[in-house]
Amino acid sequence: MSITEHKKKKHEIFILEEAIRLLDVDWVFSPCVPPGPDFLIESGSSEFGLELTEVFKGYISGSGSEDKRRERTNQQIINRLKAEYHESSNVKLTVKLLGDIRSKNIEKLPRVLLDMKLEQYQKGQYFEFKLGPTLKVFVTVAYMDDWYLLNDRGGFVRMSPKPIIQDAINKKALKLKQYQRALGEDVRLLIYANRRNSSGKLDLKKACGFDLRGFREVYFFAYPDNIFNLS
Repeated sequence: MSITEHKKKKHEIFILEEAIRLLDVDWVFSPCVPPGPDFLIESGSSEFGLELTEVFKGYISGSGSEDKRRERTNQQIINRLKAEYHESSNVKLTVKLLGDIRSKNIEKLPRVLLDMKLEQYQKGQYFEFKLGPTLKVFVTVAYMDDWYLLNDRGGFVRMSPKPIIQDAINKKALKLKQYQRALGEDVRLLIYANRRNSSGKLDLKKACGFDLRGFREVYFFAYPDNIFNLS
């Protein structure tokens, strides 16, 4: 398994664990390998296959969500700066950035934070400052690190995501027979959107009227808030 595949599987496991918690079910899961779905689920004396897929509100190109790609690139920049800062300090921070993260001024962030000598402050101490004319920084001394770009956490919420969800079902249904040959007839689908990011801000009001295309059950998880059984 490549590093990218390992990260993807780790993220899927996290999403599945959160879904199990919200559904309040007794599922015990183990990862599957192709041609099966993502996971084998054991529940009491029964078992079934479960495939996961993520959906987004914005433009989807042949290589995926453009918004998600931008968010990922932005977070990689932030993670690099966080690692540089922690080379010289173990003080954990919440760092929220607002503005143009591609500005050259962003490179000054680790040094500015180190010069603030944050180790002398108690948890909860708050600061805000600018890095040039286009980037604002909000810093809180914290118990855990949390660095991110506020631009990628905001944005409008799509209130009618049914076409997006149905399209995800249709695409995964193309592999349903393959999954069933691997694990049996009972195969289910968990569709999720990460509402903490701008790219995943979908809000489903009615969990009805979906064509499950042969899946035994389909769930839509608006992480971290709600999960719906679309069956």
